[in-house]
Amino acid sequence: MKDTRPEWYKSAKDGLETAVFTEEMKLAVNRRIEQAEPRKKYGLWLAVGAAVAVCAVAILLLTPLGSIGEPPSPAGTDTPAPTLESPPPASPESSPSPDSSPLIADKEIKLAYDSPEGSLGSYPVELERIQAARIDKAFIVVKKVIEVDQLGNYWVYVKREGDTQLYAGMPIGDSDVLGELYEIGPVGELPYLDDVQITKSNLFGEFHLRIYGACGANCVTNNWIHFEEDVPGVPISDFRLSAHAQEIDIDEDGIPEVVASESSTIGKAQVYKRFGERILFTDVNAALDAEHPNSVVYDGNRRTFTAIFSDRTLEYQYKKGEDALVLSYDSSYDSSMDTDTDYLLIGGLYDGTNAIKLETADGAYNALWFKDPLQQFGFYLPERIKPIKFEDGFEYGTEDGRSLIQLRPADDSSLPYLRKEEDLSAYVDYLGSEFWGDKQTIRYDYFVYEYDAEHRTFVAIRYDVADAADIRPLLLSVAANIRYAPDVP
Repeated sequence: MKDTRPEWYKSAKDGLETAVFTEEMKLAVNRRIEQAEPRKKYGLWLAVGAAVAVCAVAILLLTPLGSIGEPPSPAGTDTPAPTLESPPPASPESSPSPDSSPLIADKEIKLAYDSPEGSLGSYPVELERIQAARIDKAFIVVKKVIEVDQLGNYWVYVKREGDTQLYAGMPIGDSDVLGELYEIGPVGELPYLDDVQITKSNLFGEFHLRIYGACGANCVTNNWIHFEEDVPGVPISDFRLSAHAQEIDIDEDGIPEVVASESSTIGKAQVYKRFGERILFTDVNAALDAEHPNSVVYDGNRRTFTAIFSDRTLEYQYKKGEDALVLSYDSSYDSSMDTDTDYLLIGGLYDGTNAIKLETADGAYNALWFKDPLQQFGFYLPERIKPIKFEDGFEYGTEDGRSLIQLRPADDSSLPYLRKEEDLSAYVDYLGSEFWGDKQTIRYDYFVYEYDAEHRTFVAIRYDVADAADIRPLLLSVAANIRYAPDVP
């Protein structure tokens, strides 16, 4: 059947836009529906559905079109509807880069110790208990004999000529007679034979022998052995580290722990500590959010963990008596932004002034110049602080001897172990503090003063913590006014 379409069909198909849906159009559509022959079981219902659809289209065509996404204006107003904009996509900078540091460095971080055996990740530790096996001396080639004070000789050997794997062993009986020895285990590679060491250790508060060897530039072995009454004379190993290890009483409880350091493309650090009969560890990189590609490096001399990020460096120290790390340095507040107020020891060149007023929160003190006879530095001393002469130099202290100031040579190797205390950590020239006495109530605070690169000195102030509120402000004021006086007798 020929399909005859009215003239307005094409316009309606393409959209009437502003045209009117006339009565003629409506009648033509209804006539077309009535003439349609049913083709299926549900033809009647299809026809009804089509009619409804046509009406819906007509309504849409006759409704003025607004901009997509714009709600209609409130009724009775001519105010245009506000434009609704999609929120901008999140900036890639909103998520921190994996090598960036925490936005705010925690001042104190509690440490959690776990078993290495059940932890995620790969760590350079073995805790399996190994009892040394007896082997025949005839089947080894001794390369080195190490005498351990009062404990006899230990042998370093290979299994056969041409081998490079070194082993450590303890001869059984007379070492000059062929017989047997206890094989302790691998101890590095033959090219590093001279690096093998066997030393006494008090690790975890118990006697051990530590056997150290090297197998490459960043490849080392550490094996701690001990002896038990049940198997007298037999070396037993239950703690081995394939990492650089420093034995140190890190929490200052009198029992040495181990800090393990790994270095390759990044630096890693862990602390191993005994809890009862178990050896547990804490991953310092994870604790400081300094995992790959960031690094953590441990400085045994300063006892600091340095977390190195792409945008800054943080330093933490182990808290005395607690399993926690305390922030001691943040490069975000480095000396590149410092002014004189960031230094305690303002110092300067002595200009001949014999008297000044020392300002403290408690008031002003008249102070007179005193040049240290044995050094190129001097102080302005108030009435409460007098020079005290000793055979090897001077100190400057109170009459009761409880508080004093010292000048010390600026030799870093002579510094004791120092811990930075928060009350002085704002000063760039503050090196740290140590505590003396049975109750640890005598405090020494150390500072470094540099007139220039060639002329520097350490300044230490001592006081009892019970007197700190009274005497420390005055001691700090005296120290702050140190002068460099090279030509003054």
